Amino acid sequence: MKRENLLSKKAVVIAICGALIIGALGLSLIQSQAASGKNGIDSEKATAIALENAGFKQEEAVNLVTKFDLEDGRKAYEVDFYAGGFEYDYLIAASDGVILEAKREAMDAEDYREAGLENPNAKVPAKTPAQSTQTTKPAQNSGTSNYIGTDKAKSIALQKAGVASSDATFTKAKLDKDDGVYVYEIEFISGAYEYEVEINATSGKVLDYDIDSIDD
Repeated sequence: MKRENLLSKKAVVIAICGALIIGALGLSLIQSQAASGKNGIDSEKATAIALENAGFKQEEAVNLVTKFDLEDGRKAYEVDFYAGGFEYDYLIAASDGVILEAKREAMDAEDYREAGLENPNAKVPAKTPAQSTQTTKPAQNSGTSNYIGTDKAKSIALQKAGVASSDATFTKAKLDKDDGVYVYEIEFISGAYEYEVEINATSGKVLDYDIDSIDD
């Protein structure tokens, strides 16, 4: 009888140990899948998608951070970095690499300090009259003839978003003045996403670019 009880206790101990080992392996597998975007993309791919969309190489990005997160129940990667005088924030689906959100904001003084970069917008001492030897040029004509035009602005916005004109429905396209600079504000919908693009009216440079899911 004692022998049977001893064998029974050993069997219980072995069973408990086995359950603990299986549980630990299962937890490890779940964590591994979450970290690597199992059945989807990994963090390196998410980083590459964000950088390609922003138009920068990895060595050009400062304070580049990519982390896995659950956004409204969806597995996604958050990719944040500084580049070209702007702060970029991306949210990329871990399942297929679709860009769920893309935000770009001009860096302020605090951003430059955080990135450890010299702020080119810092004020410099004004020149004295003796230093100002160049003749002041007359101001250029501020008429709309100097601007790229709404059609060109739309084309630039579509090119930035990688969307064909046949797949886009424009909801806004107008010339506006922002902080003393004339810009074209372009907004359009394509698929399940809404795009907002701000373009310099004279040079055609993209100043701001946002993507939001219509379902949000």
